[in-house]
Amino acid sequence: MNESIFEQTIADAAAQRRSVLSEIESKQILEALGVATQMPEPARTPDEAATRAARCGFPVVLKVLSPDATHKSDFGGVVLGLGSVAEVRDAFERIRGNLAKALPSARFDGVAVEAMAKPGLELLAGITRDPQFGPMVMVGLGGIFVEVLKDTAVRIAPVDEREAHAMLSELHGAALLDGVRGSAPVDRHAIASLLVTISEFAVRHPEIKEMDLNPVVAYASGLSVLDARMLLEQTGEPAGRGSLPTAEAVALQVRRQENLKRALTPRTAVVIGDRGSRDFRWLRGLDNFKGKRYSVQPDPKEAAAIEALGIKNFRTIAEIAEPIDY
Repeated sequence: MNESIFEQTIADAAAQRRSVLSEIESKQILEALGVATQMPEPARTPDEAATRAARCGFPVVLKVLSPDATHKSDFGGVVLGLGSVAEVRDAFERIRGNLAKALPSARFDGVAVEAMAKPGLELLAGITRDPQFGPMVMVGLGGIFVEVLKDTAVRIAPVDEREAHAMLSELHGAALLDGVRGSAPVDRHAIASLLVTISEFAVRHPEIKEMDLNPVVAYASGLSVLDARMLLEQTGEPAGRGSLPTAEAVALQVRRQENLKRALTPRTAVVIGDRGSRDFRWLRGLDNFKGKRYSVQPDPKEAAAIEALGIKNFRTIAEIAEPIDY
């Protein structure tokens, strides 16, 4: 990424005492990260909006530009499917009026004009920052699936490609990604790559408090972010770290994240003191465990029976050379 784009955007927001980046600023950062977006053009007047729309090609979308309006669609700040110059002019005035009615003190900076995206599968993705564990990455199915079914998956950032694909498979509506009722499957790799990219970006930049990409439209090949919003930490420090220096706070977050990952996704599990009189129920209870399974049992008779189960036994936990997660 060209870090200067991010640094300049942060500097501009700080100078204006803003904690929310506009859609255009957010998408510029995403584009610098290599993420495809539906990039809008700003228009401050109805005439500018009409000119931008003609250049984009109809149909177009108009969205309000205001640092005080974060949920644009809640008050009529978004108008879709505009097919003519006259419709664009009318939509501009409607959006301005809707903002003034819903938020009388809000600043109106005009509208963002962009071409209507081709249809695909709508998803949402984003980042939020937990006070204890730092950035968390989220993905879900968009539209009614997130509103009604709350169909999302969450992980501690950063995630790699394998973990990102696991998040997608976790979704209740994961079958939609593979195509249903004649629809084509979407590009899972592109979605996973997006999750990896934004999670790594959030770890590198504790200034990002939240990132909301909604909707993200996935296609048979690739994807496009249609709307984006980023919220900044006003203090410049990682959330919840108080007066700790940034470097120390980040190091503490990394250790906590690693500990939590080892607890939730252990690679090695050790059972201490299981016995045949209990039918080795603790060891048998780990039959479906995907990692390495060991036993610690100093009693020679018990140890022989454990080894007969195909489980490596040790006399003491100190004899196990590799790290133990559980």
